[in-house]
Amino acid sequence: MSNFTVAIIPARGGSVGVPRKNIRELGGKPLLHWAIEAAQQAQCVDAVCVTTDDAEIADVARAGGADVIERPQELATSTATMEDTLIHALDAIEAKDRAPTRMAIPHCTSPFTLPEDIDGTLKLLDEGYDSAMTAADFQRWLWVQDDHGEWRGVNHDGRSRSMRQERPQEVLECSAVYAMKCDAFRRDRYRFCGRMGVYRVPIWRALEIDEPDDWRMAEAMIGPFKQLSDGR
Repeated sequence: MSNFTVAIIPARGGSVGVPRKNIRELGGKPLLHWAIEAAQQAQCVDAVCVTTDDAEIADVARAGGADVIERPQELATSTATMEDTLIHALDAIEAKDRAPTRMAIPHCTSPFTLPEDIDGTLKLLDEGYDSAMTAADFQRWLWVQDDHGEWRGVNHDGRSRSMRQERPQEVLECSAVYAMKCDAFRRDRYRFCGRMGVYRVPIWRALEIDEPDDWRMAEAMIGPFKQLSDGR
């Protein structure tokens, strides 16, 4: 059976950190359209869907050429899981089309995603992985404050710290793209199902817009990104 691959873009209406960010204009178009266009241009994607609870977001998604899956309110709260949302989306797609074998989940909060990032993450599923995610190489020092107010190293020992070059390679998960085999995802109901692979993206393109400062950084970076994507 040949692959039928869907890109499912989650876009609920109730964003808190940056209100209405999914349809707010960035670089001359709604934030949501950056994710839709990257998925449309990916060679491995057969259909692009947006799952949303919001009528205005649905209209913006349709204007960008995506199909819309109407998400019930109970799956649009801040406590609803992504996994339940994806199960609902897969059921809706199967009800009107053939069952997807693979899915990619590009997030519209990551506007610096290229079509080849979606393709590269999906292609890991052809290399023996059941799921995959985008991530960036990470060699920064992390600290956390404990219950007593003391700061302690998370990924290092502050009392005897090795050189950065000697540390094991770490990666920073970014929500630009997740990919899963649908049967493995339905079995485990978990986005990191089975054997998981990592598709690396540069750290500057791993920006996720969750807070106002993220939006300001995205505005500063969108011009260079447009030049990069236009010149590919």
